[in-house]
Order: sequence, then structure tokens, then C-alpha cells
Amino acid sequence: MAAKSEIPMSCGDKDKPGTPWDYALLAAVAAASVPFIAANAVIFLHRKRIYFRAQGGAHLIVTSSAAGLIWIVATFIINFHFPRNHDFLLICPLWSFWLQCTFGFSLWLACQIVRLLHLYRLCQSENAASSLSSSKGWTLLCGLVLWIPGLVFAIIATALRGSSSSNEGTYCANCELQGAWKYCTYIILPCIYFVILVTFLYHARTIKDHVMAIEYSHTCEYSFTITAVIYLLFVFTVYTKSQQKLPGRCFLTFCICFLVFVNFWVRLGWPVFLCLFKRESEMDNFEEELRSCGAECLDNLSSEAHTFQARGRTSSSLQYNDWLLRAIGAATSEALECKERISQLQQRRLLLSAKLQQREGSPAPQFMLSPASARRML
Repeated sequence: MAAKSEIPMSCGDKDKPGTPWDYALLAAVAAASVPFIAANAVIFLHRKRIYFRAQGGAHLIVTSSAAGLIWIVATFIINFHFPRNHDFLLICPLWSFWLQCTFGFSLWLACQIVRLLHLYRLCQSENAASSLSSSKGWTLLCGLVLWIPGLVFAIIATALRGSSSSNEGTYCANCELQGAWKYCTYIILPCIYFVILVTFLYHARTIKDHVMAIEYSHTCEYSFTITAVIYLLFVFTVYTKSQQKLPGRCFLTFCICFLVFVNFWVRLGWPVFLCLFKRESEMDNFEEELRSCGAECLDNLSSEAHTFQARGRTSSSLQYNDWLLRAIGAATSEALECKERISQLQQRRLLLSAKLQQREGSPAPQFMLSPASARRML
């Protein structure tokens, strides 16, 4: 028991985990996560805004953010920032394949691609009324298809034990990928998503919609270029074993955090600020400004909303129209009866006036009675 309680202070070629720099990086990421989570809550509360719906909807945005946070947490564990002296932290397939690759990187990048595909579909839609009804199912289907490579990879890698803990003592234990699984994790799987992303960017380059043009630019700069640069740095540091040193692991973790947070704030920071700190009219003005610049996708969503509202009011409108027609018919009939009654009273007044003038000896006024009115007087 005494031997097991001893903690070696040297980890061989690795810098020992749990240094002040590791905790400083953790504190910085935790501080950055607070507004990040709050912004996602704001988006969910304002999920009916047309701009957020054009971005794929609040559920897709929140899922992407959750995947980014999972990726960051798994990166802290995988990069050996803390001692892995707990049984849960030593479940290597969980952290290496499921949390880092499948529910982290793969799900995050799949959500980025699905969001752009949603915008592309919205801009190309010829039948705006039908696209809203199938958008949620379509988004879910595309997300699952894009996520399947990471899921299949995690299942196979877990079954074949592609990751296991090194035997350097409890304090220095860390999960390491075995054999060819290192190539699959760091080369084959990311390249699959990069090929899908490049293919989409090639087909979406001709879209003239203003919002789509902005998303295309951000995707090229952040979701592809920066991701590719970080990926190359990651592969270089892993295969040169630089990530085992304190500067290397802190740099890699910082790059992942930068990618997740900056990608979110660049796209959604200003709308979140308007929803949180400004009046509702400010967000309306922002969406109207996008429309004036040529954001046709927002107009498509507006027309869809009006169409579904009109469909929801169809039955009540028909009932109201029937009631209105019946009311008009009854009012017309009553008006005719009143008009005939007024005519009778006018004829009676003329007769009474004639009789009065005859008694006074003045000539009676000349007037003509209709046969129908004369019969009524008799």
C-alpha cells in the first residue's frame, strides 16, 4: 500500500501535468466558457428569430456549441494537462475516440457543414412554403449522415482497443494511440470531413445571397483555413512528440479553444449582443439591413412563416366568411323591408296632407300613387 501511494515526480520525456500554466489555461478557458454558454442560452430563448433560423435553427447551433465544449474538455484530458490518477480518466477509448473524436471534433465539424448546407438549400429553394416543413427532418438526416464516419470509427477503434494507458506510474499515466490508429485518428478521419467541406465550398461559391456570402467567407477563413492550419500543427506536434512538453500541449489546447470560440462569436456575436442588450427593434433593423443588402434567404423564411400562419387560419376564415355572407343577406332583406315601409309612410303623409288642405279650402297638391300603394290605402 505504501508503494502505491508514492507519486513519482518525474515522467520521463514528458513534462509532468498539473503545472501553474496548465491551471492558468484552464481558468482562462473556464472564463471564456461562461459568456459562450450564456450566448447559447440567449439564442435558444430567441430561437424564433429569422436570422437564427437561417443559421440552421437554435437546436443546431446549441448542438454545435455543446460538441465544441466536449472537444475542449477531452483535449485537456488527452493533452496531459492534469494527472490521470482516477479510473474514469483512464478509460482511454472514451476520451480518445468517443469524446475527442466522435462527440467532439466529428460532431462539431458536422454541425458546421450542416448549417451551411441548410443555408445553401434555403437560398436555392424554389418552393419556400415546403422547405420549412421539412427543414428539421432534413437537418437531422444530414447531420446523422455526416456524423456516421466518426461514429463508425469510434466503434471499431473501441472494439479493437486502439487506445490504452501508458505504464509510467499512476501520476504520469496517459492514454496513447496504438499503431495504425494514430494515423486513422489524425489523418484519415479529419481528411474525410475536409473533403466534404471543400466539395461543398466548391458548389456554394456561386450563391449571391448576402447571408450566404458572409457564411461562405467565414467558412473559408475559420472552418477550413484555420482548422487546416491547426490540424497541420497538431499532426506535427504529435509526431514530433512536442505535445508531451508544456509549451506544446498548451499551444495545441489553446488552438482548439480558439477555433471553437472564435468560430461562434464571429458568426453569432453581434445578433446575440442585440438580443441581449438592445431593444427588439434593433434586431429587426439588423435583419432588415441584411434584406436590403440582398439576403433572400430571410425573405424566404418570412414567406414560409406567413404561409403556415395562413394555413393555420384557413378553417376559421371559412367559417367567418360563411357567417359574414349570411349576415349580409339578412341585412339586405331587412333594408328592403325598411325601404318599402318608408315609401308607405310617405304616401300616407301625402294623403293626410291632401285631406287637410281640402278642409281648409286650398287646392289639393297633385301627386300620383302607385297601384300597389293605392291598394294598401283602401
